[in-house]
Amino acid sequence: MPGLELAWTSPDIASARAMLGLRVDLVLLDIGLPDGSGLDMIGDLKATGAKVLVVTSLGDQETVVTAIRCGADGYLLKDSSQETIWEGINVTLDGGAPISASAAVFVLQQIRKPAETTKSSGEEMDELSEREIDLLKVFALGYSYKEAARALGISPLTVGSHVKSIYRKLAVHTRTEAVFSAVKSGKISL
Repeated sequence: MPGLELAWTSPDIASARAMLGLRVDLVLLDIGLPDGSGLDMIGDLKATGAKVLVVTSLGDQETVVTAIRCGADGYLLKDSSQETIWEGINVTLDGGAPISASAAVFVLQQIRKPAETTKSSGEEMDELSEREIDLLKVFALGYSYKEAARALGISPLTVGSHVKSIYRKLAVHTRTEAVFSAVKSGKISL
C-alpha cells in the first residue's frame, strides 16, 4: 500500500520483544503465537506509542474482550477480506477502531453486562492483598515484571511471588487474564 513501509515481522513473542525499541506507527498483532499469547504484548507495544491492530483467527469472547481491555485499537479476524484488512489499517492509523462484526458482538455484550464480583462458580473471589492490587494496576498499564518491581519498590522475585498468588486467587494463567479478571470484578479499573 502506498505510503506504508514494513518495519519488521516476528514469528513469536520473544523476537517481537527484541523489536520493541524500534519506532513504528502501527503493529498488526496475532494472538495465537508459538511461545505465548499476543495479548501479553499489547501493553508493551502501546507503551512505545504504536497503535495495535489485532489480526487473528481467535474470535472467542474472552480473547476479543481481553484484547480490547488490554488496549488493542482494533480487532479483525483473519478471515476478513484483504480489502477489509487494508481498510482496518487505515482506519486505525486515522484514530478509528475497526472491529469485525462477530467480535463487536462480544464487546457490546460486555458493555451491557452488569459488573460481576464473583467467579462463575458463584464463589466469592479470594481477597487480593493491597500489594497484589497495586501490582495488577501497573500490569494494566503494560509494565513488565522488572518495571513493576521498580515502580513498586520491590524485587522481581517478590513480583513473581505475588503473581503466583494472584493467579491462584483469580484462577487464571496469564498476566492478561489476571488484569481482565480484576477489572471485570471491580478490583481495579482501567
